[in-house]
Amino acid sequence: MLPRSQNDNVVGSERMLPIDPDNTRDLPKNRENRRLKIAGLVLMALPSPGFFYLAKRLDPDPWQTIQDTSQFVFIALLYVGAANVFALGMIVFLAGFTNLPLLTNRRARKGAWVKLAAANLLIVCFGVIFLEDSQSFKESWEESWIYIVGLVLFLFIARSGVLLLRRGWKYDATPAEKLLERDRRPPVVYIRSFKDDDKIMLGSSRVRRLLTPLAFTAAITPEQELAIIMNRAGPVVAIGRPGEALPELGAARLYVGDDQWRDKITDLMKRARLVVIRGGATANLWWEIDQARMLLPPRKLILVSLGNDKAAKSFEAEVEKKFGRPESSDAPRKRLLLRRLVSLMMPLGNDIGRIIYFGEDSKSYAEPIGFFVPSWKWLFLAPYRPYRESLDSAFRRVFKQLDLPWVDRKNRTTAALLGLFVGWFGFHHFYLGNKRRGMYYLLFWWTLVPLFLAWKDAIQLALTDEQEFERKFVHPPQA
Repeated sequence: MLPRSQNDNVVGSERMLPIDPDNTRDLPKNRENRRLKIAGLVLMALPSPGFFYLAKRLDPDPWQTIQDTSQFVFIALLYVGAANVFALGMIVFLAGFTNLPLLTNRRARKGAWVKLAAANLLIVCFGVIFLEDSQSFKESWEESWIYIVGLVLFLFIARSGVLLLRRGWKYDATPAEKLLERDRRPPVVYIRSFKDDDKIMLGSSRVRRLLTPLAFTAAITPEQELAIIMNRAGPVVAIGRPGEALPELGAARLYVGDDQWRDKITDLMKRARLVVIRGGATANLWWEIDQARMLLPPRKLILVSLGNDKAAKSFEAEVEKKFGRPESSDAPRKRLLLRRLVSLMMPLGNDIGRIIYFGEDSKSYAEPIGFFVPSWKWLFLAPYRPYRESLDSAFRRVFKQLDLPWVDRKNRTTAALLGLFVGWFGFHHFYLGNKRRGMYYLLFWWTLVPLFLAWKDAIQLALTDEQEFERKFVHPPQA
């Protein structure tokens, strides 16, 4: 454990928890959120008969059941219509959790329409996947050059859908001013080069850059993962790119003029719980690093180098010039041999980057970030959040060394969605820590009883207010 200054106060158990946008005492707003959740559930349930009809009608061979053009048009319209109603229901349902004023705010409604447009692109992809899974394409067609063109087109549409969905999320981003007003903890200031704002995949080797387009399902950037992690210590804020129409996802953006940003950064640093600087090569970034060295106790500064390309190596070399060669972290690591074996099997390499942090004596330490050994979370989340487990694993060790709080806070939205879609197998109970009840659902899934119980659980979770959820699952009464 690193030496700790007496003036470096640990955040209290109540204040260290992230502030959820849904946590409000505004009763009219709570009623609006409740109406949105109910409307979303109804909309998601409405197309169920259509989906059941399609599943029965198109099994086992979709093309054999379609006799003429009119039937094809009917089935296509039914599929697209039912999927759109379901997608709209999901958007409305989630808006009720995230405190989005869909009924009163034009910007929120525009974001919802953008997300629905993204859903339509993904609906096409799901339809193609269904046809491929049912072996509807003839072998002769699959062996022709047209199949390659179709695959490229599929990847393009899928990736465009994910990127358009991310654009819809940007309409929902909370401005830094509102976040700091709502969350009174000292902020975590995130500093980076603007060039890294829209990077979803970390490019390093030539092979990785060539294969990056195949990761079409990746939707969460390294910055978003860093923001989720750092929110354990305080609200995460950053200076926004001048002139951008929509804020990037991750840290809440604060916009200032070109003649004001240095004063604003200095002011934020003086108030900060932490300053996290992501490596880059711009002159302004090095000015910010120098300011952080002058204004902050060493333990409040964290440098993050992501990727192993020339830019990352150059940044790490410059850091060594300024701070000296960092010592290897003495944080314990589990399953080192297994990690090395896994890294040998990865064609893209195991090295994601390094975290550099400081002791009270200004001595620097380096914590490597490598691809996390697969776990059940990794198996489910890696296509969508490729860097989650890697960054979580490394930062968990760094937080421990710096005496920072690490709380895996249960999320009401996640619990409700697990109940709706995989609650049949008790996943929502496992997530909330009720393993015994989850095992009952898992053991008796074949009876269909857990399916209806899970839907009931999901509705109850959706309609439970934030305070009640916190009391039951975040801070349960001790026996």
